[in-house]
This record gives sequence, structure tokens and C-alpha cells, in this order.
Amino acid sequence: MTSEGGLKPLIDFQIETEVSRAKKVTDKIKISTEMFDDIDFIAGEIENELKYQVDMKVDAQLLAGDGIGNNLTGIQTYAGGYVLTTIKTTTPNDADAIRAAIAQIRTLNFRANYAFISTEDAANMDLTKNIQGSYIIPPFQSSTGLSISGVSVVESNNIDPDELIVADMTKYVVRNYKAFAISYGWVADDSN
Repeated sequence: MTSEGGLKPLIDFQIETEVSRAKKVTDKIKISTEMFDDIDFIAGEIENELKYQVDMKVDAQLLAGDGIGNNLTGIQTYAGGYVLTTIKTTTPNDADAIRAAIAQIRTLNFRANYAFISTEDAANMDLTKNIQGSYIIPPFQSSTGLSISGVSVVESNNIDPDELIVADMTKYVVRNYKAFAISYGWVADDSN
């Protein structure tokens, strides 16, 4: 706190620089001449499938890429293990584990905003019931299950069951160097 006209305190922080080179995510598809004859229909189908495949590869790399060679450096590379031992609960479940991981991120002065969990764990959380067969939703979880303590829960096939990543994704920045594009052409003597 500073009094009126008082000397403002100086803050200090470190900036780590990291060199990042653009990575190219590609795929290709080969079609027959007969398919090429129906170009209006097949072009849309090819574009949709190629975009889907590239998006799936990018999603996997953003989570689990090891940064070696042409791989992206995914958030799992930066993620630390859970070490906060002061959170206590009885009969912990998946929602409790996510809430505890959020607490750890917050104790490190970050703002957790995403929790990535496996599809199986998401289903198990949705299907949790009490002994009377009624569904149970913890008070810190939204009624849809898509938010726990204000953190968005993202279901992903790229997370192993019984694992999770809770992160402050404002600290993980990825920029698209170029937009998704498709090129068409002949390969060698395929025009015959």
C-alpha cells in the first residue's frame, strides 16, 4: 500500500524466453479418378475428413506432445505432480480429486481455468449415485458437471483414465501460424 504522493514500490519478476518454431500438421488422402468425377460432392467430404483428422492430431499434441522433433510441446510436459498434502476428505471420488488439484494450482498463485479428464472418468462422475440410486452432484460442481469450483471440465480421449490435468491455460499460449489449407493435385502418373 502506498500513501498519497509516496514512493511506489518496485516489483521484480523473471521472464523466461523459449524459442518455438512453427510446426506443420499435415495429412493426405488419395482418391480414384472415378471419385474425382464427382468433385462437388467428394471435395466437401475430403475437406471435412482432413480437417477432422488434423484437428484430432493437434488436440493430442497440445495435451501430450513431447516437443521432440516435429512434435508440439504439450501441457503434460509442463504439468507437475500432485503434492498438496493438506487437503483431507473421506471416501474421495473424481470430483474431489479435481477440486484438490484446483486447490494446488491456486496455492501456487495461478488461476486454474481448465481440468482435462478422460472420457471414462467423465462418465463415472456423471453416473455417481447414492445407495438409494439417486444421482449425486457435489456442491462445488455445476449441475451439468462441466464446471468444478469455477473451473471448466473438458473430457478428452487423450487423457488416460484415473489421470487428470488441471491448468491455468492463460500461461500456455499457442498461435496458429497459418490457417488450415488444402491443396489438390496429381501424384506422378495418377492422371492416367
